[in-house]
Amino acid sequence: MREEEEIMGLLKDFHAISGFRVSIHDPEYNEIYSYPKKLSAFCTAVQSAPGGMAACKENDRKAFTRAKKSGSTTFYRCHCGLTESVTPIYNFGELTGFLMIGQTADESPETDKRILAAGERFMDTEQARKLCAAIPRVKEELLTSYISLMTVIAGYITKTNKLHSGSRNMAALVREYINLNYAKKISLDTLCRKFDCCKSTLMTDFKKTYGVTVNAYLTGVRLSQAERQLVKTSLSVKEIASSCGFTGQNYFSRVFGEKYGISPTDYRKKLRNEC
Repeated sequence: MREEEEIMGLLKDFHAISGFRVSIHDPEYNEIYSYPKKLSAFCTAVQSAPGGMAACKENDRKAFTRAKKSGSTTFYRCHCGLTESVTPIYNFGELTGFLMIGQTADESPETDKRILAAGERFMDTEQARKLCAAIPRVKEELLTSYISLMTVIAGYITKTNKLHSGSRNMAALVREYINLNYAKKISLDTLCRKFDCCKSTLMTDFKKTYGVTVNAYLTGVRLSQAERQLVKTSLSVKEIASSCGFTGQNYFSRVFGEKYGISPTDYRKKLRNEC
């Protein structure tokens, strides 16, 4: 409840500053938070007309898709000429939603003409003129600042993990990443950058979930893979060490000996003699 109140507070503050309607959507593009709750009168009229709702949804879908693909803020004009922008939100590296601003327009006469022409496709001319005139206007020189502020807010929601995916937690995502990428150079710093979290949170959550430290788990995965290769392949000990992500043969031999009580070379010989 506290996180929901804080998110709504951010949306209200941004609306008060910019005049934009602000909303947060889940990964399937469904709206879950918004301020104001109601659409603008112009957008309500458009979506109430035949074909209007479908056109708006298709327009938004394309914008969300572009933002998801690029991983960054997407600025655009909707099919009616209104100014809108979408930026993705993440939770420990996993896409959890989008922050969207829109339903305003710049002050140029060309934009007025574009919006009026679009409105007349969904309503009569008199209504289109009236509702077009009521659309909040944004000075063009402030537009870049508002979009930058929007990106900062999305970054804050991401950094503080206030919008949860409701599926996997950070520890599970880190574990999955290690299982798939153990051969690569992995450190706590690289994991923190990838999953956008601090070291203390990463180490605490992982140890609490799996009972071992991140480094211990990573070493365990690498040793298991190395043991399998010693048994199943004819690769040299040096090649196995490299392919499993160890920094050198000597280090690999030392940690292997600590776990198995025998060197990699002797382990291989022993198994082959037993076969």
